Amino acid sequence: MENMTSSYQWSLIITVLIGTLAIVVNIVLWTKYIYGRQAKELENILNETDE
Repeated sequence: MENMTSSYQWSLIITVLIGTLAIVVNIVLWTKYIYGRQAKELENILNETDE
């Protein structure tokens, strides 16, 4: 019985870690995407004011 609980705890910990990692990766990708778009828009605005 002790083996069952420890392996269950380990699978739970691994699942939580993978889930957390997935969330972090998603947030990083989203911020990169959003900041990339904002940077492009800023560049366009700056180019328009130069002309």
